[in-house]
Amino acid sequence: MNHQDPDVLIGIPTLNGPDRLRRCLKAIRINTPRSAAFKVLVVDDCSTPENLQRNKDVIHEFGVEMITHLERFGVARGWNDLVRHTKAPWVILMNDDVEVVPDWYEALVFSLKLNPDAGMIGLTAYQGVNSSNFTPPPIRSYNEAKMQRGLGMFSSTGFLFGFDRKKFDAIDGFDDGYFLFYEELDFGVRLMRRGWRSYMLSYPVIIHQGGATTSDTRNVPDVKGVMEESAARFRSKYGSVREVSNEASRLGPVMVNEWNTMLKTWVDHG
Repeated sequence: MNHQDPDVLIGIPTLNGPDRLRRCLKAIRINTPRSAAFKVLVVDDCSTPENLQRNKDVIHEFGVEMITHLERFGVARGWNDLVRHTKAPWVILMNDDVEVVPDWYEALVFSLKLNPDAGMIGLTAYQGVNSSNFTPPPIRSYNEAKMQRGLGMFSSTGFLFGFDRKKFDAIDGFDDGYFLFYEELDFGVRLMRRGWRSYMLSYPVIIHQGGATTSDTRNVPDVKGVMEESAARFRSKYGSVREVSNEASRLGPVMVNEWNTMLKTWVDHG
């Protein structure tokens, strides 16, 4: 999970969630091809001393690297630090409460590399669950990973998405004036205005617990206040989300290259 010359960076911000981080890294280890040239890098955004030590134990267990923040910077700054830590040409960012499933890496990386006009490409998820309380349903015969080309889509969701490092550099990365919320929307708007549209894959569907970090008051004491502050920053730059969605809708649909699973065989035991 730590290639010397990675083609793909898998970056994971974490905060006071060593159990989540362990589930996340375990799923990557199980469901990502060992032959793939990727590197996993974690950034700890100033966890408590106890959880920081537990996170260190987790990354040692999985043989990955970790950047440690000595003060709380927020998600956007963490994402920037992850991307700028390596020179990998392709980047995947995911929350620590995400658990990937088979084919996730192949489908996403193929879609990134074969769609040079794409901005962000994300994966959909079963929401509000983790592997301790949920098992994904059996996959029936599924021949194509269809991209969701929804009109008005100017950003993928922020829990797991990928992009071309050159495009990140072209727009100077994420706006770390956002502490939490709206950072991926801001990124998507700036990509869109450079001509790079964002998409979601409808296959495969990953697992996402959701709200794990914000549910801990040690991490974000005033969730509503932080969200309002981020929304105000977004509006000051672009207007309302609806206005930006309308702008994206006027661009119309485009053709994209889709990953194909036709050579794989799925057995439905249900």
